[in-house]
Amino acid sequence: MDNKSEKTTGSNNNTALWILLVGVPIIFAIVYFKMQTDDAITEVKTEKVEKGGKAVVAVPDTSVAEDAMPVVKDTVVVYDTVEHDTRSAMEAGDEDGYWDGWYDGAETGERLRYDDKSNFKTESEREVYAVNYREGYEKGFDEAMKEKKSKTQAEK
Repeated sequence: MDNKSEKTTGSNNNTALWILLVGVPIIFAIVYFKMQTDDAITEVKTEKVEKGGKAVVAVPDTSVAEDAMPVVKDTVVVYDTVEHDTRSAMEAGDEDGYWDGWYDGAETGERLRYDDKSNFKTESEREVYAVNYREGYEKGFDEAMKEKKSKTQAEK
């Protein structure tokens, strides 16, 4: 048993010796280089302060020579979608009228949203819109009132 304890103690001593021989010099080297770096940074800072100058920052040259890239003009026409309705006057009038009528019938049962005016360019388009709006409004209003009546009857 004594032999085993001596071997274990001996290997622990070897490990401690290796840590002292390798680890301690590494730690000292790290501390030394860190101090050298700090001294170099401090010297640069004091030079700038003594010269009264500011730190110079590199600015990349982002300009492009005219012959490097061809000039491409945009050919895309962007419409303001708030003002420009892409639907036909007939389709727009029918849809707008239907939903305005449906909401009026479902919410209040009164014709509050009725408005057959439009922003179409020509008089004929505005007239087509108004005719289809009236028809759509009546359909939507009637359907909403029928649904409302069936719901109230089902609740009773």
